[in-house]
Amino acid sequence: MSTTDPEAAIVGRGRPKLTYQVHRAVEGRAEVITATDVTPGDVNEAHRLLALRDASHRNTGRSASTLVADSRYGTIENFLACHDRAIAAHMPDLKEAQKKRTKKRGIFPDTLFAYDPDTDTYRCPAGQRLKRKSLHIHRQSIDYAAPKKLCAACALRPHCTQNKMGRSIKRHLRQAGLDRMRARSRSPQARRDIRTRQHLMERSFARASRYGFDRARWRGRWRVAIQEYLTAAIQNIEVLMRYGRDPRKRPAVVIRNIRKAKNYLSDAVCNFLSLPRRKYLTPT
Repeated sequence: MSTTDPEAAIVGRGRPKLTYQVHRAVEGRAEVITATDVTPGDVNEAHRLLALRDASHRNTGRSASTLVADSRYGTIENFLACHDRAIAAHMPDLKEAQKKRTKKRGIFPDTLFAYDPDTDTYRCPAGQRLKRKSLHIHRQSIDYAAPKKLCAACALRPHCTQNKMGRSIKRHLRQAGLDRMRARSRSPQARRDIRTRQHLMERSFARASRYGFDRARWRGRWRVAIQEYLTAAIQNIEVLMRYGRDPRKRPAVVIRNIRKAKNYLSDAVCNFLSLPRRKYLTPT
């Protein structure tokens, strides 16, 4: 823990340094920032998906029918949470990365093990049946495995497992719903949305860098959150002017109004914090 800023996290991405993370929800048509959140740099982003969705709903009064995110959000919990809320989850599945690692090791992937719902068993590539072995309440999953002796004598063992206890397969208690969500995340529309999201989010954060987004002006998460609110507000004002003004007059109007907005917002936050304006928030 840092004594300089205890709420920040020391993250070792390249050169270790104190960091905060900014998480945003951005509307896909006009690129309006509908929700934002600031966390320490070591917080798992996957846990912020539904919080951002709920904040966006509160701010806009509109419920999103599709959530698009990168692979770090493609967890079992997020897929099932979207399933429960009837939301399409267009994000890469973390299990796909696991399959690639398994294939690189020369091990049979889980997809080669066929599930039989009538007998509640799996059949392995060698034809042996894997039966229920253990239930994990915390993970909400069931382990299926074949007898240890059968695995030890199997000719395909070198391609199946390196575990001394034999091969096991994990199945979620809500596997059917999870499979449906994963299948939809691989649809052509989902792939297009994922590509669009990459450019959209890069633009949002690139535009934020004009206002010192990539460096915290103060210590403390709540102060960094104020900085992010100001940055997001300015970006949204730019969007409003971009779509609500005559294009022939847009450049001059945008520049003049952005300066006014930055000065107004800088004064507002400094009055709230009772800080000297020139020292802490000088518009650039």
